[in-house]
Amino acid sequence: MEASPHERALLEQAASEALSSIASSQDQASSPRLKELLRYLEGHLFEQGLNADTWFRACNIRSHRVRASFREQLKTTPHAYFNKLRVGVAKNLLKDTPLEIWRVSQLVGYSRLESFDRVFRRSTGATPTAFRQKNQGTENRAPRRHDETLAPLRDWRRILISAETREFLMEMAEKNLKDYSLFSELLRTDAKADEGLAGVRKLVEQHNAEKVWKKLRGLRFYDQQLLVRLQITFQTTALFDLLREKSLNAGRVNRHRGVQLAELALASLDACTEALGDDLPNRLAQGWTCLGNAYFLATEPARAEQAFARGEFELERAGTYRDPLVEAELDVKKAKMFWYQRRYEEALKLVNQAIPILRRANRRVDYAQGLMVRAFIKRDAGDPGAAIEDFRKALSNINEKDQAYLCLSAQTGIAFAYSLAGEYEEAENALTRAEALCTILGNILASHQVQWTAGLLAQAKGDLATAQQLVQQARSGLIKLGELGYTAVVSLDFAILYSEAGRATEAMEIAVEALPMLEALKLSGEALATFELLRDAVAKKELTITLLKEVRESLAESQGVPPSHDRQDQGRG
Repeated sequence: MEASPHERALLEQAASEALSSIASSQDQASSPRLKELLRYLEGHLFEQGLNADTWFRACNIRSHRVRASFREQLKTTPHAYFNKLRVGVAKNLLKDTPLEIWRVSQLVGYSRLESFDRVFRRSTGATPTAFRQKNQGTENRAPRRHDETLAPLRDWRRILISAETREFLMEMAEKNLKDYSLFSELLRTDAKADEGLAGVRKLVEQHNAEKVWKKLRGLRFYDQQLLVRLQITFQTTALFDLLREKSLNAGRVNRHRGVQLAELALASLDACTEALGDDLPNRLAQGWTCLGNAYFLATEPARAEQAFARGEFELERAGTYRDPLVEAELDVKKAKMFWYQRRYEEALKLVNQAIPILRRANRRVDYAQGLMVRAFIKRDAGDPGAAIEDFRKALSNINEKDQAYLCLSAQTGIAFAYSLAGEYEEAENALTRAEALCTILGNILASHQVQWTAGLLAQAKGDLATAQQLVQQARSGLIKLGELGYTAVVSLDFAILYSEAGRATEAMEIAVEALPMLEALKLSGEALATFELLRDAVAKKELTITLLKEVRESLAESQGVPPSHDRQDQGRG
């Protein structure tokens, strides 16, 4: 029986902790095979008929060493880990929803109620019925408990709305607020910049948003959604803006969490609908743009396009109140996705629409991001000179201290553009700056990607020995991190380097090592077709540079890697 949209929504809410736990386990795991297992489970946890054994078989893993590695690294057996996750989701559904127990059993993946009952009792010591009778409603009362802890924030709201003068605001705050000293400090700070009440309200709203965020962080995703929708009303988009920022930052590290925070940002608009009035469609468009970008970071292009389309719909709904800056932001995010998809003409049209708007509005960072997207497009479409000019303009509008990730992406981007233009010394200088930024950020993945780019620069200079050394080091580092998609692409680059150096035997060895990685990626479409060609060529020992490059390009496209080889997740944000 297929789940209804309402049931799917309830399951998604109940599963947020389990999926976050799987993502955390992936970070904890050091074995590529173990990471592959966890990635599979993340997408198939509730699949009917799946158990610990069929889970391993689905990933073509039959080695006892992998099971031993699982126990060693995650401190539990695959069987216990699998059932703990499902039972945890079932407990949430039993507590928080009115779904029948037999339906809960089916939704979490058990086709037979007897099996579900047995696994549940072993895990919790109670039957599902007894557990529900004891616990149902406790979580539904949680918002009221949170309501008590958040009551002071509504006191702030009441005072802010009723105040007509700064003096009256101070008097009311002193009588009613426990944290009056902080409020007074906000007033003094604001007095230097804005004599009206609007500035004070903005500062207080921002402070409130930070307080709400601190309370949200420790809650389950389901409770977070309830709180942002029901518990706190805002007169500005302070909480919405904060959650959008958190979504972007989280999406660079934990893609699933980035999507969750974007969904929370959208939900938070429910709390300030009345205050926004005619501007609401613009803010909704911003929210859908944020969610589209989060899906893009999570390499879910179909969902990203749907979210972007919803953003465009909201802008149309805004009519004469349409905000050109929101439209420009949406155009830049879509252009970035189109660039990754090699849709250069569409991407260039969008970003060219956005850049003049951002420049006129003096939005320096947003303007720099637009310039960078255009630079990437021009570089990969064959115009490195124009790309270098845009990269330089972008770097002049940002600084390393406040926008380190953006600077890192720009430096690696311009390095490859310099390489394509034959300006190797400038390329090396840019990569040196990028390496320094990686050290400052402590980003190991980015460091390996910069190393990879340095290897390709050495190849362009004709220094194949250095190129092979650098690419091999990058490949080894990516293997340790369990970055299967990156490693497969770099492996093909490595095989191409060996082939161009006339070392066919080594090229064949690398191609043989890459085959299981490619198979584990579950390729489809053109990428799968070229993989089959590669497998046949390896079997027949008829490997060619042309075939390696064809496989590499189709694989890179399927994994979201730009054709210039220097993919940076930092640049995707």
